[in-house]
This record gives sequence, structure tokens and C-alpha cells, in this order.
Amino acid sequence: MHAPPADRVGSVAVRVNPSGTNEKLRYYPYGEERVATASDRDKFATYFRDSSTGLDYAMNRYYGSNMGRFLTSDPYGPSAKPGNPQSWNRYAYVSNDPVNKNDPTGLLEPGLPSDAVDYCDMVPNDPACGRQTNTFVDDWQADQERQERVRQDQERDQMILNATALALTALAIDGCAELFRGVPADVGNGQNLLTTLTAPGNPYGVIGHQDLGPTLPYTAITVKYGPGELSVVALNSNARHNAFDYHGLQKALTPVEGLAAILIHELGHVAGQQFGYNSTMLLPDGEGEPPGNSTSNQRAVEERCFPDAPRR
Repeated sequence: MHAPPADRVGSVAVRVNPSGTNEKLRYYPYGEERVATASDRDKFATYFRDSSTGLDYAMNRYYGSNMGRFLTSDPYGPSAKPGNPQSWNRYAYVSNDPVNKNDPTGLLEPGLPSDAVDYCDMVPNDPACGRQTNTFVDDWQADQERQERVRQDQERDQMILNATALALTALAIDGCAELFRGVPADVGNGQNLLTTLTAPGNPYGVIGHQDLGPTLPYTAITVKYGPGELSVVALNSNARHNAFDYHGLQKALTPVEGLAAILIHELGHVAGQQFGYNSTMLLPDGEGEPPGNSTSNQRAVEERCFPDAPRR
């Protein structure tokens, strides 16, 4: 029995029906079928497609071909590289290059030299790594480490959800809303902009958490790499500069309030990058006298958006 013919990324291209006729399968770049065919079988890029949900099984998480995104964040932390901002988006599929790459495990796209060692440490039994381990202890330890990383990422994801809800409430306060008085009419206000950022496939940006390394003294960073590009908000989960344990500059904020304040601060940079800095009262952090505008921006957010919080 022969495997069905597949294309360059492992997508099933032709399947023989029970009647003996050939059925051609054709896909858009991110895996959605051009003409729908029966599911509950292998389809796009080595994935098994479930008929009840329409999702693709990627071993460690599920992928939605209609969205071009994974449904949960990448559980394998080292697949994100400080020098590769595309990898900071923990829901993205193969760094947005589905024509040339696939991700059979849902952990990262294999074949990149900078990731080869990390990938083989994580999945030592992959024949592509050129070695195998048969010891129960090694497999158990690797699984425990993976589960711990997944647990930590889930906690951080939940923290971001809680902080986002609190930030939306704060943005309804007049003084806080005033920070975004210049956003375009079709966006409306800062509250609407933050709501839009949480939607997959929105035209403005993405929010996620990332270990930015011990040398970067940031609680968060927002970057945009060119005209028409998304703004990437990365909340620093490094132990030395943890955005998830921020307690305010001049207000005594709880951790979730602190993260909400950081989200609003970074939302100002998204507005500035996408619509121009005349759309927000917050200024580019790197300008002005040292330490730049970062401190004054954060103070403005704490004063306007958390007016009832006690002072330090």
C-alpha cells in the first residue's frame, strides 16, 4: 500500500476514492481547501483534519487553516528567538511562510539552522536529528519539562486575558480615554483599538509574551518593521525584568493592574506606529532626555487610568 502523493510541504495532493477514481486536493497557502472534501484524514502539511471541528492535529496543539494560526501558543519556549521577531508571535504558523515550510509537531518549523539544536533537545527521537534515546528517564524528564513550560505559558496567557479585561475597563475612564483622543474615527477610541488587537487577523497588531533575554531592561517592547506591517507587542517574561510582576512607578498597583497599565502604555505605541503619534498623548519611548519618554508615559497611564490606586 502506497502513501498518497504529497506536495513540497507534505499536503496530500491526490487521494484514491473507494470507487477507484482519483480525487485532487487543492489548498490555499495556509491550508484552507479551495474545494471542500471529506475530512477525518490527512490533508494539509502532514496534519490530520478533524471533521467535527475543522481543525488540524499538529501533535502538540491544533491548527486552524481558515485562520492561518494555531489555536494555542507555542508550548516550546526556545523556538522563539530574540533575533527573529517573527517568532515572538506564539500563534503564527511557520513564521508566515507556509509555501516553503511546515510544522509537523506544532513546536516550530524544522530545518532552520538557528533552531536545530533546540529542536533536537526537545524532540530527540526525531530521525532528522540523527540520534535516538531509549531511556525512560530521559523521556520522562523531557516530558515533565515540556509540561512545565506549557503550564507557565498557560498562566501567562491567562494573566494577559485578565489584564486585557482590566485595561478595557480603565480605558472607559475619561482621563484614560483622553490618551487616545486622536485615533481615526473608524477606530473610535483606545478601548476599541485594544479590542481589535485581541482579534486574530486584525490589521494593526498582535500581543503576546516573550523572554526578551536578561540584557534587555524592558517590561515590554512594541516594534513595527515597515509600512503596512503589524505592530508586535511583546511582554517580557524574563525573570529579571518580568512584565507579569510589575507594581507601578508611583501607584501601588497589583500585578494584574501593573500588566494592564503596561498594555495601555504599549497600546499608545501601536496607535503611534499605525496612525501617527498625533493620535495619542503618549510619545515614542526612545525620544527625549535619558531615560527618554518611557517613564513619563508610564506615569501618565498610571495617573489617568488608575486614579483610585494608592500612591507608593
